[in-house]
Amino acid sequence: MENYHVKEHYIINPRTMALLPMDGLFGEHWTIIIEENQILQVKAKAITVIDDSCCFFGSSYIGRKEGAAALLNYTHMAPIAISDAYDMILFPLTSPKNRDCIWLSHKHIRNWQNNDNGTIVQFTNHQVKKLPIFFSTFEIKLNRAAQYRCKLLESHQYAQIAPPYFPGASPIDLEEWVLMKDNGMFEIREAENA
Repeated sequence: MENYHVKEHYIINPRTMALLPMDGLFGEHWTIIIEENQILQVKAKAITVIDDSCCFFGSSYIGRKEGAAALLNYTHMAPIAISDAYDMILFPLTSPKNRDCIWLSHKHIRNWQNNDNGTIVQFTNHQVKKLPIFFSTFEIKLNRAAQYRCKLLESHQYAQIAPPYFPGASPIDLEEWVLMKDNGMFEIREAENA
């Protein structure tokens, strides 16, 4: 196959569509990475690829997992924001602790349909793959990932609501209002009653 590469390490990127478990040459836990235009074989577990990628973008798998749990109010098999800035939200089809856990990129799921105790997934590049997950279970996981993407977007929009100061308003005089005490701590000057 012309578009097939073997790598020692891999960082998830916006072209990453899926991570599939595979056996290495001697039974090691390796991963097949499906990108938009190529397939890669990585000599690492999927969870290692996930953690390395989270670290590359400034967090860790555990940190991203805890962040998702805080936003979604559930902890088991939560979607993970590898990088919300690049809209790289992946979700597991089983427990990430399982050897056979498959991870999919939410933004690369174009369509899905039921098929004999499995689900056929069509990716954004129009390629399809039958996956061993019940259709109803797949939809629950897909919807959780969509909910997570929406919550992340909402939190970004909320952070952008208030600019540093409103146009036309005078900036706050910090030297006048925020005072340093003798012990090195700060206090806000109380407004004088008019």
